[in-house]
Amino acid sequence: MIGNEQFSAWNKANVDGALDFARLSLHTTERLLALNVEASRAVLADVTKSAQGFEAKDFQDVGALRNRVAEAGWNKVSAYSKAAYDVLSNAQAEMAAAWEQRVAEFHHQSAAAIEKAAKSAPAGTEPFIALLKSGLAASASAFDTATKATRQFNNYAESSMKAAAANVAPKSGKK
Repeated sequence: MIGNEQFSAWNKANVDGALDFARLSLHTTERLLALNVEASRAVLADVTKSAQGFEAKDFQDVGALRNRVAEAGWNKVSAYSKAAYDVLSNAQAEMAAAWEQRVAEFHHQSAAAIEKAAKSAPAGTEPFIALLKSGLAASASAFDTATKATRQFNNYAESSMKAAAANVAPKSGKK
């Protein structure tokens, strides 16, 4: 059976895990907010710089300014998107690693609890203990398979994003 100390330890581990995920989420939110503030300042600075001292003598001057502002804006959007993707990608990797660690700890603790229960179990419960061990092994195997599939999907998605970003370039107004 599960003792009070073991139950208390599991409960503490769950609370610690939840707090770790909350801290990571807050840290990610802070990084995204800082990125948004930085991007807003950069856009305002670029618009101010482009508008200062501008004199339109004809429609070609207006078109040239529009193209220059659009290209600078495209570069800012591209840089912002990459930075936001990096922040979110890093957060996802950190959360996945923390989750994998928690699941590994759970499996380890569960295996230890089953072994402890097996030692004090009455005669005739061996098939039930074997069933518990088999179920735990199957769940560990399923989690491992799901983790590997998720990593492969993430690697594929990241390489696709990088390839797409490399193939997209701003259209310049210059001919």
